[in-house]
Amino acid sequence: MKLFDIIREAEDRLWEEDTFDLDFYEKTENVLAIIRAMGIVPHKRNSEHGHLHMLFAGTLVVANEYENGIDITTRQYEKFHDANVSTMFIRWLDNACDEYVLETKSAKNIAEGNLKVSEFLDWHIDNPWFNNAIVESKQELH
Repeated sequence: MKLFDIIREAEDRLWEEDTFDLDFYEKTENVLAIIRAMGIVPHKRNSEHGHLHMLFAGTLVVANEYENGIDITTRQYEKFHDANVSTMFIRWLDNACDEYVLETKSAKNIAEGNLKVSEFLDWHIDNPWFNNAIVESKQELH
């Protein structure tokens, strides 16, 4: 599925009242925690860009639902601007490839062509209870 279509679906499922899905939202929050911890999206300016980080995480969750992965048809900033998508998505997709959260066939190991969600991220998306159990056990220690 094309990147911009996946982003639009994630956006609708996160913030549209009639399509809001709590299970999807929780999976997205778990993915967001993982990609922040791995440095794929920065911790800086979270209050300004947190919604974009959440949208990027939601994009990864939607991509995981589609077995065909993410089709990156362009890396041109102009196309991202035209689609009303932050150009930071390109950097974050590249970072996700660098950290092996997304699998790419590119020899340059960048986000181009078809990207697949890694087994690591797939497992964490499919097992959100595991992430919640870790958080709860840490809270019990305090």
